[in-house]
Formats: sequence, structure tokens, C-alpha cells
Amino acid sequence: MMKRMLCFLMALTLSVLFTGQALGQAQSLPPDEVFESAREALVMLSNRQFDAASQLLGSKISASTLRKEIDANCKWLYSTFVQNEIAVAWISSGQLYLAVPFEQPADGYVDALVFSLNENFEFTGAKHFVWSDVSQSFSESAQVRWHLPYTPEYSIFVD
Repeated sequence: MMKRMLCFLMALTLSVLFTGQALGQAQSLPPDEVFESAREALVMLSNRQFDAASQLLGSKISASTLRKEIDANCKWLYSTFVQNEIAVAWISSGQLYLAVPFEQPADGYVDALVFSLNENFEFTGAKHFVWSDVSQSFSESAQVRWHLPYTPEYSIFVD
């Protein structure tokens, strides 16, 4: 009886430890390198460098997928200067997202490219959203990380 109880307690302890580790990994936010890759990819996409952006983002997002998303939903990206300083990551319903706005997000109509990432911080998808949808999603999250401390008063100056 004592051996059974001891085995049960060990199994319970191990399952709690492994579950805690898995949840901890799923709940962590990306490192700086991931933010930098997303910001650089947006600049590449604005210059129609789909292959280079796809390579930078890893093998899970093809150049043709990126081109289709931009052409279908935000073709004006090609004719605008995009910022590459501001980015935000958050977790929503267990999924990790990272958004890079096309310009300073001074209002809800600013366009953004939102990347989905897996638990290893690999890019798995990219979709266009307006900033009001992005901010609503991350405002409901318990974990949010800005790559750059951001307040609406923050300005980006380009030389």
C-alpha cells in the first residue's frame, strides 16, 4: 500500500512539473531578436523583398504567402515608408502574437502586420490588421511586451 501511494505521489509530482514547464514555455514572450526579425521583415516587405523576408522569418512562412497577404489586404505598403522601431508581443488564448505597425500607432486606423509564433518563437503566420483590433487583443492579455517603451506621445524622427 505504501509503495502504491509513493508511486502515485511521484507520478503526480512529475505531471505537475512537466505541465508547469510546458505552460511556462507557452507563456513566455519573445526575445529581442524575434522583434528585430519582425521589424526588418516589414521593411523588406514594403520593398517587395518577399524571398528575403521569408528567409528572415524562417521556413514556416513562404514568400508567396507573404505576397498574397500583402497584395490582398494592404497593397499600399509598397508605396509608404514604414517605421521599424515599434513592435508589441502578447499572448491571446494561448497563442503568441507579435505586431509591427506600419507607422506610429497614433490612432486605431494604423495598419499593422501581426505575426503568429509557436512556443519556440518561430514565425508561423502573418496577417494584416488595423491597430484598433491589435490593441484590443493585447489589452485583454495578461502578458504584453513592447520592444520599445511606447506611449502615444512617442515620436519617430527620420533623418
